[in-house]
Order: sequence, then structure tokens, then C-alpha cells
Amino acid sequence: MAVGALIAALVPTTTSATSIGMLVYTVSMFFARVWMSLPPMPDVVQTISRFTPLGAASQALAAGWYEHRFPGVELLVMVVWTAVLVPLAARLFRWT
Repeated sequence: MAVGALIAALVPTTTSATSIGMLVYTVSMFFARVWMSLPPMPDVVQTISRFTPLGAASQALAAGWYEHRFPGVELLVMVVWTAVLVPLAARLFRWT
């Protein structure tokens, strides 16, 4: 939601916001391993995935479900994204 709020704050029209939002969503789904779940990702892509919002959320769910561990790092990543992007979006948002 924080990424969407930032897109809404920066993009002037709803059409361009939808286009940019869908692009960001598609890239986020890639890093959440929606399309590449069976073959393993390269190490560099796995590292990037750990630090993206949807990738961290996906890994947090997997950690709790399959590994039976508390997903502390993944939750921290999501908290940092939220803590940075929501105030930034609020600061940049303008009613027009």
C-alpha cells in the first residue's frame, strides 16, 4: 500500500498511475517468485527479492508456513518500506 500511495502522490493522472502501478506490480510479483517458484532463482535475484516489499511478504509467509520460524528480517524489511514510503507519499501528495 505504501508503494501505491507513493505512485498516487507522484503521478498526475489516473491513466498513468494505473500503467505505472501495473508495471510495479508485475515486477513485484516477479520478486515474490510468483512466476519462478519451481526453478531456483540466481543468488543475486534472491538477495534483491529479500529486500522488496512483496518479496519479503512472500518469504515471511513461507517462513512461517514451511519453516515454522518467526520471519523477523522479512517483517523488518516491510516495516522499513512502510516507514519510509508513507511519510514520503504524504509529503509529496498534492490535491489538484
